[in-house]
Amino acid sequence: KPYSVILAALAVATPLANAQQTNARMVAMSSSADTVRDEAIGKLEAFLAKYPDSELRPNALFQLGELLVRKADEEFAETQRAAGTDTAGARGDVPIRPNYEPAMGRYEELVRRFPDFSKRDAAAYTLGTQYFSAQRYADAARMFELVTQDTASRFRPEAYFRLGDAHFEMAAQQRGAARRQTFA
Repeated sequence: KPYSVILAALAVATPLANAQQTNARMVAMSSSADTVRDEAIGKLEAFLAKYPDSELRPNALFQLGELLVRKADEEFAETQRAAGTDTAGARGDVPIRPNYEPAMGRYEELVRRFPDFSKRDAAAYTLGTQYFSAQRYADAARMFELVTQDTASRFRPEAYFRLGDAHFEMAAQQRGAARRQTFA
């Protein structure tokens, strides 16, 4: 009977130890991925600064925007996890959405300066979703309209849907006749 108690304890302890080791490995891998991502961001920013007129600039802006979005999402997720384990949430200093401002600046330049870039529709669509997230509905509508004008864009159907959402949100902020007109 003492052996059965020891075996039962080992049966419980082993999965817990394995789970802790797995979590530690995941944190280490995540940290390593963050380092690689941050190095790539630094290299792209250095390239953009050194070669402002390069024909590769639109692609660098696009890739940098994508990396900055991932970074913002990961930082936001980390703050949300931390808020669940400490008192930051009680103080009200936990962000309610990711900070996409750095990525938005890169996408804005791309959309404005490079109308013939092959992935402009993807950049405009992503920028529209970021504007919407930041409650900048008129800017979001402008980006979604740009995407809907591209008949070859695979983002076109979703852009129409999101354009409707942006118009709805703009109308919801208005009053009186302007509100009725915008909803119509």
